[in-house]
Amino acid sequence: MPQSYSRTSLGMWPRAREALKLYRLQSANTEAQVTELLGCMKANQANIERLLGEPLRGKRIFEIGPGQLLKNARFFGAHNQVVAVDLDRVVSNWDAAAWWDMFRKNGPLRVCKTLARKMAGIDRRFLAELARQMPATSDANIQVLQRDAMNTGLESDSFDCALSFSVFEHLPEPRLVMREIVRLLRPGGVAFHIFHCFTSDSGAHDARSFSIERSDLPYWCHLRPDKAHLVSTNAYLNRLSIAEWKTLVVEEFPGAEIVGISQRGSPRLSRELQQLRMAGELANFSDEELMTVCLQVAWVKPANS
Repeated sequence: MPQSYSRTSLGMWPRAREALKLYRLQSANTEAQVTELLGCMKANQANIERLLGEPLRGKRIFEIGPGQLLKNARFFGAHNQVVAVDLDRVVSNWDAAAWWDMFRKNGPLRVCKTLARKMAGIDRRFLAELARQMPATSDANIQVLQRDAMNTGLESDSFDCALSFSVFEHLPEPRLVMREIVRLLRPGGVAFHIFHCFTSDSGAHDARSFSIERSDLPYWCHLRPDKAHLVSTNAYLNRLSIAEWKTLVVEEFPGAEIVGISQRGSPRLSRELQQLRMAGELANFSDEELMTVCLQVAWVKPANS
């Protein structure tokens, strides 16, 4: 039975440390965060439109794992209708019934994390800045459903596009979710997904790996047997390798485009990898595996499907 992102057991001290790191990351330079988000989403939209063969306007879009802030859904929902599914209850206001439902279905951790973020003003500042930079996001057309992505109960052939961003690595049965996407897309519809690679430096989803301040977290330590105990993974990960992802994608999305997004241009990571290579570590992993952060997958459902 799949569990929500927030059900992963981590322990009190690691959770507190994670919360502090996430607060620093999410509260730092909101303007730059929004600018980066919009830049990424515009590039993703351009890729989708290239495959779709027409502007992404007035379309019906399916998103998996939109997150509590609905960041990507707000962008795409500004000019389209977005239907998003998540195992976590998404709460956007102070409705007591909604908060109780979140507590009942997703547990106290989800409630505490969401409440803390809202009380700290992170959500308010981010959404205000998003509306400033892209006013149309204030009236985004979004419907959020608390459902399992393997079995959504939505109508077949009813979506023009299916999206997810750093979600598939958290799915225990990604193949079944891909099959549900195939069912939901209309012929000619586009699937566009980004997978966060487990073999990347940040693949364990320890919040410290996303921060410059990480003196207590060795690089790629989740792949190094003598350092793995230092990692605090904050969510379930299926740990699929790049090769396994590619095989799975080719089987379920025949003819899909698969592009690796790497950090080869990062001098810091390159230096760290060179030092580890010289020490004889990570010999079982290629440079591609270690330096590829994400896989971008794009696929068009055949017209005769």
